[in-house]
This record gives sequence, C-alpha cells and structure tokens, in this order.
Amino acid sequence: TNANGTVPVVVAYNLPNRDCGQYSAGGLTSPELYRKWIHEFAKAAGPFRMIVVLEPDALGQLTKCLSPADQQVRLGLLKEAIDALSATAGVSVYLDAGHAKWIPAPEMAKRLIAAGIANADGFSLNVSNYVSTEENMAYGHAISAATGGKHFIVDTSRNGNGPTADA
Repeated sequence: TNANGTVPVVVAYNLPNRDCGQYSAGGLTSPELYRKWIHEFAKAAGPFRMIVVLEPDALGQLTKCLSPADQQVRLGLLKEAIDALSATAGVSVYLDAGHAKWIPAPEMAKRLIAAGIANADGFSLNVSNYVSTEENMAYGHAISAATGGKHFIVDTSRNGNGPTADA
C-alpha cells in the first residue's frame, strides 16, 4: 500500500528504438529484453497503487522510423505491456497517444486499438509536449469516441506558458 494515500504517476519508457534516435534516444536493445523488463516492472509494482503512463511517443512515432515488421513488433510489445500491467492489482495503465497537433484523432484511435487499448484503463495526452489543455481535451474526446469511450488523462505540467513555437 502507499503511504498517506498517495497515488504516484510513473512513466514506463524503455521500448527499443524509443524516440527514433532523437532527443530521448535509448531504450532496451531488443524486444526480448523489453518483455523481460516490463514483466519485472509489473511484478515490482506488486502491492502499490499507481498510475503508469506507458511509452510516450511510441504510437506517435510508429511509422516514423520503423519498418512495417518492426511496427508490428512494437504494437505487440505494447499489448503485452498493457496486459502485464493491467493484471497487476492496483495499477492503472494509460497508453500514450501523443498530443492534439501530431497524429489526426481517427488515425491515433486506430493505433491505440491495434496496441490493445481495450485492455488498458485509457490513454494519455501531452506527456512530451506543450499543447494547450483545451486542444488536448477536444482531441481526447474525439479519440475516446473512436475507441469505445476510453478514459483519458492530460499532462498539463508543461503548458503553463502555452504551446511553444514548434508545437
């Protein structure tokens, strides 16, 4: 159990070829290592209550640097991660869906469905950007409608000054 009734928000960010070699390059070097890591992560969550935001930008960049075969591997890894985390009592899992100015809502909904959103608690928005809450709320409602009413959360931690010029 958590001290003082707190519920931390944790980001799981370790997919192979994460961020397509850009600012946050890294992640594990193989699908096999990722599978082992995410299952260990879920096991370590054990008795704790937490919210896990799963793999920022993984779906937004799905077609940017991955071959069609590697895209299918990534979708499979995300499904497996959702299943492992969702099977852990006390863990709520939200698969990252980018932000309102990146992938059109109908396409992002298709990617979320392909990645197993049906077994997640919902999806997250704006984890790695500065897009306004209002824009993300409209985007989130559109995606939710296309994914059977899935719940979503919006990260507002970096949008106090509004979007950046490149957003």
